[in-house]
Formats: sequence, structure tokens, C-alpha cells
Amino acid sequence: MNLKVFLKANFFLWLLFSAQIWAEIQVIAKTGQTAADFPSHFSYFDLSEPFIGPAGHAAFAGSAFDGNDYTKAVWAGLPGQLEAIVKENDTITGFPGNIFFSDIVPPSSFLISHSGAVAFLAELKGASTGETALVHFNGVTQGILKPGDQAPGLPPGTVVGTVTPIAISDAGLVLAGATLRGTALWFWNFSEMELISTIIGECSYVPGPGLLNINQTGSVVFNAVLAAGDEESCSSGGVFKWSNGSIELVVKDGDPVPGMPGAMFGVSIVHSPPKINDQDEIIFNAALINIVSRSTNNSVWIKSGSNEPRLLILNGESLKEKPDHVIFAPVPMVTPILDVNFANFGYSMLPVTANGIEVVLAGRPRESQPYANPSDTGASQLTTIAIKNDQPPGFGSSWFYASFSSRAINAAEHYVFSGFASNALENRSTSAMWRGNGTGRPRLVAQKEMKLSINSAEHTLKEIYFPQNKGTHSTAGGKPSWFSDNGEIVFRGLLDNSSNSAILLITDDSKEQKIFSMAEQQFPQYFSPANRDDQLLEGFTYRYYPTTNTYIGIKNGEVFVLGDVFGLGPQRIDTIENTLRFLEDRAGGS
Repeated sequence: MNLKVFLKANFFLWLLFSAQIWAEIQVIAKTGQTAADFPSHFSYFDLSEPFIGPAGHAAFAGSAFDGNDYTKAVWAGLPGQLEAIVKENDTITGFPGNIFFSDIVPPSSFLISHSGAVAFLAELKGASTGETALVHFNGVTQGILKPGDQAPGLPPGTVVGTVTPIAISDAGLVLAGATLRGTALWFWNFSEMELISTIIGECSYVPGPGLLNINQTGSVVFNAVLAAGDEESCSSGGVFKWSNGSIELVVKDGDPVPGMPGAMFGVSIVHSPPKINDQDEIIFNAALINIVSRSTNNSVWIKSGSNEPRLLILNGESLKEKPDHVIFAPVPMVTPILDVNFANFGYSMLPVTANGIEVVLAGRPRESQPYANPSDTGASQLTTIAIKNDQPPGFGSSWFYASFSSRAINAAEHYVFSGFASNALENRSTSAMWRGNGTGRPRLVAQKEMKLSINSAEHTLKEIYFPQNKGTHSTAGGKPSWFSDNGEIVFRGLLDNSSNSAILLITDDSKEQKIFSMAEQQFPQYFSPANRDDQLLEGFTYRYYPTTNTYIGIKNGEVFVLGDVFGLGPQRIDTIENTLRFLEDRAGGS
């Protein structure tokens, strides 16, 4: 079946592209909407920043309003299946009946596991007040440890202060608690609490609280300084890995740098913590120290098992695409300038500064590093995803990237980032989001003033609120994220006016992208040149092909084409699923 026959078989006249049509973004919750798990006369109010887990479970806080009173609550679950996991004045399972939930601790970050367990920092009121970690799993919100409790694993009389959740996976939760003996760290396997010892051999170490990562097998990584014991064996620290009650020093201060005679690692007191993924790969910042001159240089490495670390980036390298742009990253003991995060098999995303300009890079570590000493320079193997002042995908030639905000990657090796685009001719800016795969070119997926359809009614996205944590987020390591492994992006926005805040979800667009790509490959006489940037026009995601003066547009799960060759006005092809099946069958010869 050729394309024209297929078009005629599915033809009907649709609205012109200039008409009011809407974007494919789902609303999880919005102010004024009936609050999930509350009586019908309660509506959402004062919604907070949302987070999403690897499998798509969302969590956010806010209030439910009945016209007179406000009830604070936390909601969590898959979109469309939300429940209020704790409400103001609820008693907490595991704590005495005279202790009640008051509110989250702002600004609160929700930790969400693959299976949907949610951990967060909450304020309690009653007989024992203060801040502590609550965890919702198996349908129950539970308290584990609260201020005033005996600290597990520590001498009698050691009392816990504030208890903070740090990282979560389906293997367990890592927590930190303040005591008079210093900060203590625990691992909770959803049943029992275990102290993460601060003793290794004859040495004690001082880990950075809040800087731990955890993977699906329960392995925890952090960097620390060895502080006591035998002076010779305890004279340095490094990157530690704790698993099944035992701890090992994975990379230590003074270790030789692979391929760099006369250079050693300094890893214990860098501000950016190590991270671990589900393949047990560990990414870490390191100061490379010249043994003779004692000069240092900043770098990032990835270590897998017993293999030598592989270099991801070295300060002083140049951008692969722009050799005159030199990457500058201060020594990591000074500032955590290399806010790197990674997914599976070393796939990483990080922001850098090159020639004083913001740049977002992505890629994998080197299989072998070419430098003989820390001061060597060369071109980076990483790909430039976005660079300040360049034209942003989805915008016209007078637009440029003005700044970048938060970034995130997932286990599928997809990325998303947010920021501002400015128009040089009109002196205006707009907030937007872009996403992409691997090291591919980003595509525009959301921007301020775009149209949305909610229950068949038109709304305008008046504001995009970027994540408060402007770092690089990942589904690896058990930390908060706004991007799931399913390709879902969650964020808070403003609809229509200042009182209409909403929690919004952008779903995965891989089917749409495949339709664009396969149509270009199979019908170049209609859709060329290929690989055009995605555009957003009043809600349509579309591509325009100037050589043939044609369009492919997708909206609300349906595919359209436009151009003189197709007849008058936009023509409906079919649903996304049916169109993709047709293209795949045609490619397979069936």
C-alpha cells in the first residue's frame, strides 16, 4: 500500500493548523480539582514540587480544601491511581498514638523506589515533636526512628535528633541521624535497622551526611576521610562501598592514576559524592595530584568491579565539536562544579563551563585514556548536547539558549533538561524543556504559553516551575528525580492564572519519534530533508520539510499530514499505534 492510498483510506478533513488545538500533556493534579482519597467536596490546594520514581510512581505534597479548612497531605502512586498516603493529624504506624503528622519539611524531596515505596522528611507534633523520616510501602505509612529515640547500634543513652532519609531502593533505605557523637548512618531493609559502621579495621572514618547513594542490591557508596587508629594505615580516605554489613575501600587517596605515571588520586574530601548504579559501577570526582609538583587537576572517573577506573572527563579538555572551547572545572575540594550523574553502563550527563559559557555534555567514559599526566589536554570524547547562545531546537533563528536549569537521565539512556530561551530581536524569554536519547540532538517537548487539553477544555501553560534542586538527577542511586525510566517527565506548572497550579506529566514520545523517522526513511519524496527538529504549534508536535513543503503532525494520539501533495488542509492518517504498525509492516515487507 503506498502512502496516497493509505491516506485516502483514512481521510477526513481536520482543523487547520492555525486553529486552537492542544498539547499531549497529562494533568496529575491541579488546584480546584477533587483531591484524591478525600471526600468529593475537598479540592487540591497549594501543591508542592513533584517527584517521580523509576517505574513512574509520582509523589507530591499540598493541602485539601473543603471551602473552610485546609488539611495538609502527601499523595503518591501511579498517575490516575493516587492515594493520600498521610494526612494532617494522622497517627503514624510504629510511633506512639500521641504523635501525629503535621507537614512535610519544606523544601521536601521525595525518594521513590522502583516498586513505589516513598520516603520523605516530615514534621511531627504531639508528645514528641521534631523532624523525622517517614516511609510509605505496602500500603502503610510508617515511622522508623524519631527524635529522642535510642540510636540503634550505638551505646545506651545515645539519643537521636533529626532523622533524614538519604537514598532508597527496593533493597532498603539509607538514613542519617544527628547524635551527640556526631552524625550516624543506618540502613533499613523495610524490616530491621542496621548501623553503617564508622570503623574499618583499626580506622574510623568521617562520611559526609546526605551524600550516600544506594542501588537495587543494597550497596551503598560514599566518600570519607579516615580519622583515627594507626597513623600509617589510616592516613587517607577515599570512596567506600558498604554492602551486606561489610565495608570496603574502593578507591583510596594515593592510588595511582591509570596511565599517568607520577600521578595519584585524591578522592576523600571532594564535595561531589560518588554514585552507584545497578550494575555496581561507581562514578566519582577526583583531584589528580602530581606527586612531584603537587599540582592538581579535576576529573571524573567510572569504576566497574575490579577493573581500573575509566576517565569520563578531565579539566582542560576541549569540546569535541568546538576545539577552541576549553572546559574549566575547579579542583573539587573547592567547589562541586562537576555535578555529574550517570545511568547504566557509564552513560553520563554533566554540565561544564567552556570558555566561560554553560555547556551540557553527555556520553560514556573512555575505554583507554590518552593522557600521560594530569596537565595534558585534548578533545573530550563527550558530546555537546546544548551550549549557551546556540539556537535551541524547536525555536526560530533569532532564538538562543539563555540559561540551563535542572537536568535528568534515566536507565533507558534518555535525557531531559530545562532552561530559558531568549529572542534576540524581540527582547523576550520563555521557559522550556528539551529531551533526547543518548547523545542525540535534543527536541523541544514543552514551553511556556503552550496549549493543553484537560477534559476537552482548553488551557494555557502560563508558567513552568523548574525543580528546586538544579543539579543533575538520575534514576540510579536512589535519589530524587523528575524523570522516570519509562520516559515520563513530571513538573509543576501554572495553568491559565496565578491560582491554578498543577502537577503535570509529559509521557514518553518514542512512538511519535519513530513515526517521524520511519516516514522520512520510507517516503523521502514527501518528507525530506530528514531529521528535522520537532516543533510545537498550538499543541501539535510536528516536523516541517522545506524541500517538499510538507508536514507531519501528531496530536492526542493521532497522526496528520499537511501539504499540497496531500490535498486541501491537514489530513488524518490514523492513530499513533495503527500508523506505526503500518510503517513497521511496510519496512518488513509485509
